[in-house]
Amino acid sequence: MKRPAKSAIELYEEAVYLLRSAPASALAAYYTGSLPFVLGFLFFWADMSQSAFAYDHCAPAALGLALLFSWMMYWQALFVRRLHAELSGVPAPHWSSNQARRLGFQQIALQPTKFLVLPVASLILLPFASAYAFYQNLMAVRDNESASLSQAAGAARKQAFVWQSQNWTLLAILAMLEVVVFINVGVAILIGPYLAKLLLGVENVFTRSGAATMNSTFFALTAGLTYLITNPLAKAVYLLRYFYAESVKTGEDLRVAQAFLPVLFLLVLPTLLTAQSTPTPAPAVSVEQLNHAIDDVIHRPEFTWRLPRPLRPPANNPNWFIRTTQSFLDATARGARQVGRWVDRFMNWLGEKLKSMLPGGGNRPGPDSRQLRAFLYSLLVAVAILLGWLLWRTMRSGKQARTASAIPVAAPLVDLTDAGLEADQQPLDQWLQLARDLMARQELRLALRALYLAGLAYLAERSLISIQRGKSNQDYARELRRKSRATPELVDVFVQNMGVFERTWYGQYHVDRGILEQFENNLRKMRTCAPQQ
Repeated sequence: MKRPAKSAIELYEEAVYLLRSAPASALAAYYTGSLPFVLGFLFFWADMSQSAFAYDHCAPAALGLALLFSWMMYWQALFVRRLHAELSGVPAPHWSSNQARRLGFQQIALQPTKFLVLPVASLILLPFASAYAFYQNLMAVRDNESASLSQAAGAARKQAFVWQSQNWTLLAILAMLEVVVFINVGVAILIGPYLAKLLLGVENVFTRSGAATMNSTFFALTAGLTYLITNPLAKAVYLLRYFYAESVKTGEDLRVAQAFLPVLFLLVLPTLLTAQSTPTPAPAVSVEQLNHAIDDVIHRPEFTWRLPRPLRPPANNPNWFIRTTQSFLDATARGARQVGRWVDRFMNWLGEKLKSMLPGGGNRPGPDSRQLRAFLYSLLVAVAILLGWLLWRTMRSGKQARTASAIPVAAPLVDLTDAGLEADQQPLDQWLQLARDLMARQELRLALRALYLAGLAYLAERSLISIQRGKSNQDYARELRRKSRATPELVDVFVQNMGVFERTWYGQYHVDRGILEQFENNLRKMRTCAPQQ
C-alpha cells in the first residue's frame, strides 16, 4: 500500500519545531554564509544604481558577488546537513572534513544553474515546483548517493517529482509568508526612523527625504532581510519533504521513531527509581492514572512529531484552519474535475459535428464535400478579415502617435518664488531661456535663481548629483565632492556660485549685472569641467 503524503501545514509545523530544537551551530552556519552574500548584494545594487563609475568596476564586483554566492551555497548545505543530523540522529559532517568539501563542490557546481532553469520553468509554470524542489533537495542528498555530481543530481531529481500537490501547496504558503514578511520588514524600516525622531529627537535621512527613501535600494534591502528570515524555514520544510519521500523505501522515519522510544523510557525511569528509594510507601497508582500519564507524555509536541503518522488523516480534524484549508482544496479539485468533464463533452460534441460534415462521416451518408470546402473558405476569409483589421488598427495607432508627438507642447509656467521648486522640473536649456527672459524684464534676483537651478539641472544630467526634495545646498556640494574627485575645480566653481546665490537669495543682497555675468561665467566653467558623457 502506497504511503500518503503529509499535508503542507503539517510539514511547516514540523519545520518550525525542527528549527527551534536545532543547535545554535546550525543557524550560525546558515548566517555565516548568507549574511556576507546579502550585504555584498546590497552594496552591489546600490553601487550599480547610483555610482557614476559603476561601469568601470561592474565586472570585478560581479565576480566578487559570484564568489559570495558560492560561499553561501557551501554554508547553507552544511546548515541543511546539521538539520538532517538533528532529524535522523546521524552525526553531521565537520566543516573542514573531506565529506563537507565534496558537498560544497557539488553545491558550487550545480546550484548556479538555477539562475537559468528557474526563470525558464516559471515561464512554462508547470515544472517550476519540481525545479525548485530539485535545488532544495541537492543540499539534503545522503553521502552514499552523492559520490559524483551525476549521482547527486539523480537522487535530487528522483525525489523532486513526488507529491506534486503537496509541493505546490508548500510553494503557495511560502509565497504568502514572504509577502507578509516583506511588508512587515518594509514598514519597520520606514517607521523606525520616525519613532527615533519622535522619541529621541534624532534627525536622519529618512525623516528629511520622506518618500524619496522609497527607491530601488530600499526594496533591495527589504527583499534581502525577507530572504534571511524566511529561507531557513524553506530549507527545513524541503528537508522534511525529502526525508519523508526517501523514507517511503528506506523506512528511515520508522527507525527514528523506534530509536526515540528508549528516550521516553528514560524520562519515566527516574520517577520510578525515586519512588522506590523513599522510605515511606508511595501511594498506589491505578492503571487508569498510569495510562493517562503515559498518554500525556506521548502526546507532547516535542515527541509527537517523531512518532509515525496514521495512514489516513482523521475525518474531523480538531484544527479549524486545517479543516478549512482541506475543504478549499477539495472544492478546488472538484471544480477542476467538473471543468475537465465539460471540456471532454465539448470536444466530443465538436468531434461529432466535424465528423458529420466530412464526406461519408457519421452513421449516415455525408453531404457533398463542397459544404466542407465552403466552411473552410469561410473560416479563412474570417481570419483574413480579422488580421487585416488588426493591421489597420496598428498602423492607425502608430500614425496617431506620430502625429501627437509632432504637436508642440508649451513649456509650463514656473514660479521661481516657490520654495519647493526643484531643478529637475525643467532641462538646462529652458532654465537658461527663463533666466534671459527675466534679465530682459530687469528681474535680476529671479534670474539668478534660474541660473542656479540651471547649474543643478546640468549636474543632475551628468549624474554628478541626484535631485531630491529635502536636500540642502550643502548636501549637493558634499555629493558633488564625492563623485567628482578627479575634477576638484568643478567643486570650487559650484561652491562659488552656491555662496553667491545664498547671499543674494536668503540674505537679501542687491543683484546687479556684474554678479549675473560672473555667475554665468562660472556656469560655463562648470559645463567645461563636466562635459557631455
